[in-house]
Amino acid sequence: MSKLPIPHAQLHYADPAINDEAQTLPIGRFVDRIHHPTLGCPALLTPDQSLEVLLSLPEGADPRACVVTLVDRHGETGEYALKAVGSPVSLGKGPAGKDGRRELWQLSFDIAGKAFRLYDLRLQWEGKEETQPNAVRLYERITGDEKVVFCGDAQYHVDNEVCLERFIERINRLDDIAWVALIGDVCDNGVRGEMNVLKLALTAKPSPVHSYYAAEYARTAGKLLPRLNKPIVLVPGNHDGMVAYEDYERGESTNAYLGPDPKNTVAYDGLHHFRRSFGPLFHAFTWHRTRYLCTNTFELDRHERLGYHAVVANWGGWMRDEQLGWIESELKTATAADMHKVMLAHHDPRGGCLGKALGYYSEMRPYEFDKVYDVVVAYLRYLANHARTWQEEWMVRTNQSLADHPVKRLLETLVEHRTWAVIMGHDNENWVETYLQGDTVFKSDPEVRTYPASDEDPVDPKLVRAAADLLADRDLEALAQQLAECNEAEASVVIGKALERLDAERHFDAAASYAPAEVENWRIRAQAPIHFAHVDDVGAYKYQKEAHFSHYGYVIAQLSEGRPVNLQRFDLTQSATEGPVVDLLAATE
Repeated sequence: MSKLPIPHAQLHYADPAINDEAQTLPIGRFVDRIHHPTLGCPALLTPDQSLEVLLSLPEGADPRACVVTLVDRHGETGEYALKAVGSPVSLGKGPAGKDGRRELWQLSFDIAGKAFRLYDLRLQWEGKEETQPNAVRLYERITGDEKVVFCGDAQYHVDNEVCLERFIERINRLDDIAWVALIGDVCDNGVRGEMNVLKLALTAKPSPVHSYYAAEYARTAGKLLPRLNKPIVLVPGNHDGMVAYEDYERGESTNAYLGPDPKNTVAYDGLHHFRRSFGPLFHAFTWHRTRYLCTNTFELDRHERLGYHAVVANWGGWMRDEQLGWIESELKTATAADMHKVMLAHHDPRGGCLGKALGYYSEMRPYEFDKVYDVVVAYLRYLANHARTWQEEWMVRTNQSLADHPVKRLLETLVEHRTWAVIMGHDNENWVETYLQGDTVFKSDPEVRTYPASDEDPVDPKLVRAAADLLADRDLEALAQQLAECNEAEASVVIGKALERLDAERHFDAAASYAPAEVENWRIRAQAPIHFAHVDDVGAYKYQKEAHFSHYGYVIAQLSEGRPVNLQRFDLTQSATEGPVVDLLAATE
């Protein structure tokens, strides 16, 4: 566990030179001078700790001229101007940009005697001001027995704001929640539903780029999430990190991931927006005797994240060596300190789901307009969430050696250090899969416990059959015309059931993937109980009537020594229907 509040690799992450200046479309500067703590990477502290603040200032600026203040926006205790402890420490200079270089400074502040509240952090410097909402939470004590909220996939877009608003209102009424974790897909990039994906596919061609990200990130970072009266931890998902080159062109393949591109003009990169809106792409924090690793599982090369608006070829997980090395170091240090370990990750590194199709990794597809049917149908199958083996959990590159796949290294590290749980989003449903000591991850059948599933709206079976026939004929235009008279929720169910029918009829060719038998050769065995838990989504594409909100929800986790030991799902209906309690400790006995 580093003494830095964020990983060394994430220093300078919000500098304009590697975000704003690396793309042509504008980015909101919600994270600018304050690199820590932020809205999505808050400081969770008790009075015996110091507040570590990272400030990004122009080269040569004096950090001692900065005024840092805690602001109690949610309560009535007012403001506290903070007193620095010791001298500022330079963490080095960032990349050169249009306005020169920035230098990152670490400042320590005494928080003793301050009220136990949730605070905004305000920076005043040379007549300028920046505020990070909900960036600091002071607790009287941390017992390790608190309750927290896990959820995933807000997928915020202009039409489904009611979902996120309901979630925020609900959480704000809960007095016993210590913090919230939203595990990927904060934004949507304008998917907005299956019908919209069809419409986008039918107009896919080189054209001026429009970005939904500017509005979505601005609304979530600037207006909605600051309304929470709890701190929130944010990690990115695939919807947060889509990319477009100029005119939606294919461009040239490079190994560029973030920042300037050596060969292509980048119109937007969603991960740039994430860094400038919420905070670092990966980081860690300690809660009592548990170390939480908040990871980024969408580290594909930029050209692998390309899409026409939201119609993308690849949406599964990937990790780069830099982050894998950081995870190994964090887990090793936590193990040496006799701490529990929990990883928050959007994608499931095992592939498959519900104990089925484990070891299924989707082959990377090129982004090509002339193959839009294949891309759109695969994406619709993902949205419909029926054909489990078509969900892209993690990707594989063509002709890649099994020995080089990052999942192997990640899973080996997790089991070696006896990680207690991996909490995930992405699949928009709730279940827990538990392996006991000695179980082989890709061979043993884990114990699976699911939350109650919501019933779908009934639809005309003739409409489903007709939709299936049009999909089989590859006639997306006729399908869009047929569904034009349906509302968005009904169209979603029709498409899902049509795809389910075609899957049952084995209409689609199997995608290239690692065969589960090959992955079994990794022989990755649990050295202690480990739980893989998927948690519910906060919002998506059905919100037209009250019954649709039963599809959305969150999980309240009871902690012990800081780790989650039981989980209970609550939906977003007005009645807040409760699901059964899933006891993780009982599963290990």
